[in-house]
Amino acid sequence: MGLKRVLVASDDSPPSEHAFCMGKQLALHAGAALAVVRVREPGARPDPDSPGSPCEVDLPAQSFRREGVAGIEIARCAEQWNADVLLLGRRATSGFGRTTDMVLRRRQGPTLVVPRSVTGFARVLYALDGSERGLRILDGDGHFAVVAGATPMAVCVLPPEQQYATLDPRWPHPRRARVESAMEQRPNLGGRAALTVRWGDPVPEVLRHLEETAADLLVLGLRQGGPGGDPGSGHVARDLLGAAPVAILTVPI
Repeated sequence: MGLKRVLVASDDSPPSEHAFCMGKQLALHAGAALAVVRVREPGARPDPDSPGSPCEVDLPAQSFRREGVAGIEIARCAEQWNADVLLLGRRATSGFGRTTDMVLRRRQGPTLVVPRSVTGFARVLYALDGSERGLRILDGDGHFAVVAGATPMAVCVLPPEQQYATLDPRWPHPRRARVESAMEQRPNLGGRAALTVRWGDPVPEVLRHLEETAADLLVLGLRQGGPGGDPGSGHVARDLLGAAPVAILTVPI
């Protein structure tokens, strides 16, 4: 991932200020330019959240100010500035709000949603479904772990093993073979040794793997568009977006 421009969306609330601090750390580590965009929405009220913690990283940032609907203007600013990654704050460790929903449906590049509970990126987990489309998160933007100096891991959840008990064991599930081959070709992401294959319902299995590995960040492939409340990613990515208690990096696929 050529991380040259980091953009943070801020409404001066504690969650967004924490995202700004994380953006400073990321930009400093990658040697990237940093910018912040603030959008004033008509009739917006001050955020009632508790005060945020001061940021230890002092890094100058370019400032953009927009007026209008935040979700639209933030995504538009990210495209116009050619941001390599866009950071958003997250008020809770589950679910996401209207602005984040709108940004994710419009954003053409990676978006990093960070809760205040995450203060660094030590372990990054890539969620793979074994499809050719899903493997795109390992290309280009899939190098986020390397840029952030984190330990990369990958997990692929496949249908319950008993469904394939009658198949010749010498022939693995095609999606498993595809994922294993893809990881073998990416030693900078840990290679095949960094991949875990699990069987069962994808959402609870990925959540369980997040907990077992103590990952700080989950990388998901996300399809653009779709109606409000559904970023068009299919129910697995949508459910993980709402349930994963860690930072989430969405990559358009």
